[in-house]
Amino acid sequence: MTKLKNKNENLEDITFEKAFENLQMSVKELESGDLSLTDATNLYEKGMKLVALCNEILTKTELKISEIKNTYAQEDFIDNNEE
Repeated sequence: MTKLKNKNENLEDITFEKAFENLQMSVKELESGDLSLTDATNLYEKGMKLVALCNEILTKTELKISEIKNTYAQEDFIDNNEE
């Protein structure tokens, strides 16, 4: 069964790219049909946790980009009004 490199590795400690890579590997393994029901269920659960993590990272990144955009848009507005 697909596992994180370190069994004790906390999902929140991995990058989006690594989480997505692990998710893709999990999907391939599930699609192979070579797993027992228990292993498939455990892998599916891990996959859902990875999906949630990826969504959380994307949401936080989107918020950060919006904040950066708003900060610089306000600075441009202030700079343009000072001229």
